[in-house]
Amino acid sequence: PRVVKPTPPRVVKPPTVVKPMVAAPRPVVEPTVVKSPLDLAPPSGLKIPVPESAAVAEAAVEEPPEEEKPPPLCGESFTNLVFVASECAPWSKTGGLGDVMGSLPKALAERGHRVMVVAPRYKNYPEALDTGIVWRYPIFGGDQEVRYFHAYIDNVDWVFVDHGCFHAVSDSIYAGDRDQANFRNALLCRAALESVWHIPFGGANYGCNNTVFIANDWQTALLPVYLQAYYRDHGQMLGARSIMIIHNMAFQGRGPLKELEQLAIPSDYEDHFYLDDPFGGECMNVLQAGLTAAHRLVAVSHGYAWE
Repeated sequence: PRVVKPTPPRVVKPPTVVKPMVAAPRPVVEPTVVKSPLDLAPPSGLKIPVPESAAVAEAAVEEPPEEEKPPPLCGESFTNLVFVASECAPWSKTGGLGDVMGSLPKALAERGHRVMVVAPRYKNYPEALDTGIVWRYPIFGGDQEVRYFHAYIDNVDWVFVDHGCFHAVSDSIYAGDRDQANFRNALLCRAALESVWHIPFGGANYGCNNTVFIANDWQTALLPVYLQAYYRDHGQMLGARSIMIIHNMAFQGRGPLKELEQLAIPSDYEDHFYLDDPFGGECMNVLQAGLTAAHRLVAVSHGYAWE
């Protein structure tokens, strides 16, 4: 007979106690302020497109540009400035010299200086009126009569020296031979030096106290020489000084030494002109004389200043 084994009793395990899950406390996160694309600086080389509406809004709130500040005033350093040049824009011009003479005096007048420009009267300039003042100067062994014309524009006195030698080169202001050029240059320098006495601008001439004559290039390099040799050495115009500006170093007014007599250069100033030129031998050099006689030198480039 089959033996049936008894089934062992089932052991029932007690139920597992599940602990409730407690969530960990969440960190407090500060709200992030997202800036407008207009406020964010893009990385280097990356441009952020700005919506058209935002660009219009930005332009609407843009502050108006600041007004251009006037140039600083000269104050106590007020000076009578007399520019002398062979050309002056817009009346006469062949290059940069004419442009400088037409603009620099205006800028200095804006700073409070009293400014005059003296140039030849090559043509009949409608802006310049006849002052009625006629004066004679000894040039090339004879007395030469000049007439002064004047215009007051942009706070600058524009003075034009009238003589037939200037009208003769009206179509090409540097035309003619050396004698003709020396004649024009000497006449212009002598007339410019005494213009501060003879022309009553608005009832008061410039005079020679606190006055600076500013010569430009070799055509007016005789002016510092004449100022020193004919006036300051004789106790006149002691309150005047001269500045020599180099615009073009290539043209120096070289010529034979015999021309010194035509220019009426005193013997004790002849050494200022003498130059043993490596290219042309012994000669006179007008620009060199102006550089040595002037009280101050100004060059339009560092290269010229070094030379």
